[in-house]
Amino acid sequence: MESKPPDFSKEQWKFLAVLMEDHVDPIVLIQIMEKAGHLKEACKLEIKLAENTLKKEKNEQAWRYYKNTADRLLKIPDDRDCKTWFLTSIINFSNLSFILGKGMKYLSEYLNKAHEISKSLGDQRTHALINLHLGRLFYFSDRRQDALVALSLGLNEVEELGDKDILDQSAGFLGLFYFMQGLFKEARGHLERAVGIYGEREKGQLTNPLAPVLHGYCLTYLGEFHRAIGSLDCHWRDARQKSDLTMSITLRVILGTVLTLIKKEKEAAYHLKEAVKEAADNNNALAIYLAQGPLALMWMNAGHAKKAHEILSRSFYDGADSGIVRQFASPWILEMIYEFERLGLKPLPGISFDQAMKRAMEENNIHLYGVALRLQARKKISENKSKGTIDKDLEKSHEYLEQSGDIIQLSKTIMEMARLEFSRGNRKRAESLAQKAWRVMGGYADDFFPDDLRILLDHENHENHKKHWLDTPQGSFERFIELTETMFPVQSRDEILSRAVVATNRFFGAERGGLFWFAGGKITKNPELRARCNLTESDMLADNFSHSHALILKSFTKNRIIIERSGLSHEPRGRPLRSILCLPVEVRGKTRAVIYHDNSYLEDCFDFLNDSTMKKIVGHVSRQVGRLWEYHQIKEERNDLIEKYITNEKPDEKVLIYKSRIMSDLLLQLDKASRSDSTILIMGETGVGKELFAGRVHSKSLRRDKAFIVVDATTIPEGLMESELFGHEKGAFTGADRQKKGRLELAHRGTLFIDEIGELPISIQAKLLRAIQEHSFFRVGGTRMHHSDFRLIAATNRELAKEVAAKRFREDLYYRLNVIPFQIPPLRDRPEDIPLLIEHFLNRLGRKYLRQDLYIDAETEALLKQYNWPGNVRELENIIERAVLLSTDDRLQIDLPLVTLKPADHPFVDTPCLDTLEKRYIKYILDKTKGRIGGPGGAADILGLKRSTLYARMKKLKMR
Repeated sequence: MESKPPDFSKEQWKFLAVLMEDHVDPIVLIQIMEKAGHLKEACKLEIKLAENTLKKEKNEQAWRYYKNTADRLLKIPDDRDCKTWFLTSIINFSNLSFILGKGMKYLSEYLNKAHEISKSLGDQRTHALINLHLGRLFYFSDRRQDALVALSLGLNEVEELGDKDILDQSAGFLGLFYFMQGLFKEARGHLERAVGIYGEREKGQLTNPLAPVLHGYCLTYLGEFHRAIGSLDCHWRDARQKSDLTMSITLRVILGTVLTLIKKEKEAAYHLKEAVKEAADNNNALAIYLAQGPLALMWMNAGHAKKAHEILSRSFYDGADSGIVRQFASPWILEMIYEFERLGLKPLPGISFDQAMKRAMEENNIHLYGVALRLQARKKISENKSKGTIDKDLEKSHEYLEQSGDIIQLSKTIMEMARLEFSRGNRKRAESLAQKAWRVMGGYADDFFPDDLRILLDHENHENHKKHWLDTPQGSFERFIELTETMFPVQSRDEILSRAVVATNRFFGAERGGLFWFAGGKITKNPELRARCNLTESDMLADNFSHSHALILKSFTKNRIIIERSGLSHEPRGRPLRSILCLPVEVRGKTRAVIYHDNSYLEDCFDFLNDSTMKKIVGHVSRQVGRLWEYHQIKEERNDLIEKYITNEKPDEKVLIYKSRIMSDLLLQLDKASRSDSTILIMGETGVGKELFAGRVHSKSLRRDKAFIVVDATTIPEGLMESELFGHEKGAFTGADRQKKGRLELAHRGTLFIDEIGELPISIQAKLLRAIQEHSFFRVGGTRMHHSDFRLIAATNRELAKEVAAKRFREDLYYRLNVIPFQIPPLRDRPEDIPLLIEHFLNRLGRKYLRQDLYIDAETEALLKQYNWPGNVRELENIIERAVLLSTDDRLQIDLPLVTLKPADHPFVDTPCLDTLEKRYIKYILDKTKGRIGGPGGAADILGLKRSTLYARMKKLKMR
């Protein structure tokens, strides 16, 4: 007979889970909890397990955990927490599915359910992202029209939200939206943003894996071959270093493909061969399939059409057996299909030339449409079709390809038009078109221009153009000015530098680049890499970078432009540098940085540069960076003034009243600790003045001129706690109609004081711990990391060590807080301070209520000194205030029924009012729970009240 799990309560299961976490296989524990009917707790544990697995970069396991969690969460339909967890799990599951290339058959159902749930929750941000994830799935499921609709809907929602975080999250999807339409110029900006995020991702952070792939293709189509190779090579090496085999193999295939397209056959063959071998060793059918296209193209370019046909035919069969949906996004596949038919070879499995043309023209992709129209025109020419239809096809092809931005395919169409005109005897028109095709290709014309049309070129101009391609649209100094103008607008100084590197990298046709900053304009052997393009920290540590490092130092010390060419042939196993460029940059009349660029695959980088041009470029970059640098310095100074005089939340102006030795010693130590930046934990009973002590720490610290931000954990409902602390993005939940900064963000460069930190829910404690350790956090609904340089002061009336033992407070957070602890003595332990406090409150409150005639007699003062003061200084102030208001003559009349009352048989002997009775009972429960209000077994739980309701009632009764 099968045994049943014990019938524990939910709280007992939570406690048991924490106890068993380090001793029992978590999967077994999750299964036991699910079997016992505690499904929500099981889901919570598995989500935590998935997150921890992600941090260890074990993507296969994380994918499985998220799938299991999603299935369990769908069994709990009416729980808001579970719905929120489901949305987060599905976003992660979707990204993992594309990273791993698996699970697509489950994904559609999950995403559709997530779409429905996000709408019901009013979560606009996740609703927008789910549309984008659906669009990506539809695209790779060969549902192009559905993909366009879903991506378009997501795009509209993203634009409505419009903040940086949602734009970061959606950048790769928006790049796909424009890419799949063949609009590469529009796609490039979004993909560059996505690639930047992908490159800076933290360990365990999931980003859109398609971004670097689509970015590489996009740059290739736009003729920016150096940047395409640099980007793909950088991300391939980065993925390989991080042991991300799936991504590494895929990126290597795409790198090999681009090298094939630009006729770097030796390098391409090496990468493709190694990628196929790695893919076979790791059962990566998709990578093997993708590699067959460029391998076939290499054979085609070498004049072996039959071999190319054989490779593609076999790959189509193998791809179908592996369940791979054939994509129609590569123009060279269409071109090969045309050549196969022209040579009389059999159609490829499942796709003839006519079918391919029909499919390409039905796609809402102007790039493929433009290529198909040219191929259709060539077929019509061979079939002697009417001149009008041929011309119309070529004109349309020219229009679409010009709009797409693909300079190679556009030039091919222009050259086809030139051939046609030449065959018709229109030599002048043919020559004009040939010259135009040459100009469109820019600096790459010599590599791609066909021999049969070179007779139409003006040889004098042709040679001129080869030597001085600065006169082309791609190379003019005016073009450089345009590129650097993209540095406006910028949000920070580092962004200025990043824009400068990207602009110069693009202009020079470099594969990599970086800006090395020399602080204060002083020579140092280790300048700081402040901005980079396809250049990683590991690249800088490589042996072959030592020579580059020496050139950077030389350029800085000599304030001189350096260009060096090695003339080495490329050896794919290493990364020898063929050409290096160093540009010194001046700011405020002093050399402060060097912009560095290099090339490894393509040797023609920097060939067009002359001294005059170089001086203009260096001067322009220096002026732009200097001007923006000054602007941001003024902006930062202005923000400092605003923060100082407007945004500061000043500490309580109340003063500390004391004469006791215990307080003098304590404050001496407190003032010493204030001058450090260490975390301070203030402990003490309710009413001892913990916020007053925190204010003193801030006022004595080096941050005294910055913000003092207070968080009272007892007054914030649990559901809003995360938003209050970390902020939220627009549309993160119902009612989030604008972006909101959290208290941590507001405390930047100032002090954050969290009062009653023991009341924070466990889930918030985990997020707070990370924020304290790394001074970084995510807003609710956001994925962009925010940073805040805050000094933390925490206070509590609980014994946190006991809370840790009872698993109600995180042990790691406790030790993080308990750096410099201070125990504030209760008022009963410093009775000599009571007369001073009475005098202080009597004077202040007497002035406030116009009762300056009041005095306190010795008997009453002695009575007050004997009282136990469970509410401490706050209680004393409340009693004095009540006495000032109710005293009928000039003697202060104090009512202390709880002290003067003798023991009685029942609590009603003194006939207390309802408020007094309620106050006594609440105090009794608080004594019973040792001051613990929230959580299971806390005072609020026993009294059957919400935590916030109990606090509000205590405040009304003047118990706090």
